[in-house]
Amino acid sequence: MTTIELTGWTKVHTWREPHGNGHDDIYQCGAAGRGGNVKLLTVCTRRGQSTSIRTELSTHDYLLAAAIRANAAERYVQKGERAISACCTSGYDDWRDTQTDDVYRLVSVAGHGEYAFGVD
Repeated sequence: MTTIELTGWTKVHTWREPHGNGHDDIYQCGAAGRGGNVKLLTVCTRRGQSTSIRTELSTHDYLLAAAIRANAAERYVQKGERAISACCTSGYDDWRDTQTDDVYRLVSVAGHGEYAFGVD
């Protein structure tokens, strides 16, 4: 069995296949950098064995979403109502940072966790 150590990475979500064959563990490294992108690493496991590891740059900032939810009463103010999809499997709401005046959209998708990204 091979193991790896993910120093500096935080596990942000586990996506499970609906038919139970496996799952993907998603990790994020640090805060958003150039262009608002974050580094994500995904470890895909099928039938109990890791089958692939991939990295990507993404606008889906899971750590920012968690920080906004954790500090909503202190630093962030919700803008408008939460929007929910017709099938009720996803939704989003916008939050304004009271210190910087930046606005972030928090998106929740059933089975895919919650992430944030900056809104112009």
